[in-house]
Amino acid sequence: MMTINLLPWREQLRSRRKREFFSALLVMTIIGFGILLLAGRYHNVSMRAQQRVNEQLRRELLAADASMAELSRLQQRQQDIQERLSVLDQLQLTQSEQLALLEVVASAVPAEVQLTRLRRQDGYIQVEGVAGFSTALPELMRRIDATGKFHASLQEISSIHTADGASPYSAFSLTLDPVSPEPHME
Repeated sequence: MMTINLLPWREQLRSRRKREFFSALLVMTIIGFGILLLAGRYHNVSMRAQQRVNEQLRRELLAADASMAELSRLQQRQQDIQERLSVLDQLQLTQSEQLALLEVVASAVPAEVQLTRLRRQDGYIQVEGVAGFSTALPELMRRIDATGKFHASLQEISSIHTADGASPYSAFSLTLDPVSPEPHME
């Protein structure tokens, strides 16, 4: 009988399978490194893109902050201007009230009366002066009341004596109360 030695064939098959295994292992290792390189590159590209987006957002936030600061400054300036306008309006109103007062007093003072002092105090106007005739002071009070803007009330009256003992003049003190306008009913 013949004996066949199968060992070299098995040995060849084993060495071929071993080569195929190492070849497959080498191919898989190369593919794995390739995948790792591609994943690393993708990650780097994603990071750079995100950094660009973040930088753009930072620039836009800085621009928005600058705009907000400018807006806040402009609002403060607008408020300052409104306050100044309010003060100017109050001054104009006060000035027009003072002019109206002087106009009323100037038109109401008879020729025989000389005013020596006009003073505003707690919403009232204190008027001091000298009247030449006994009828001059009541005439002044009637004229002031007739304007409808003030009510005159006598606070004090005294005679001024001359060197010969006569008293042709009277010193007086009046208080003028502003009259609030009555609402008109229709």
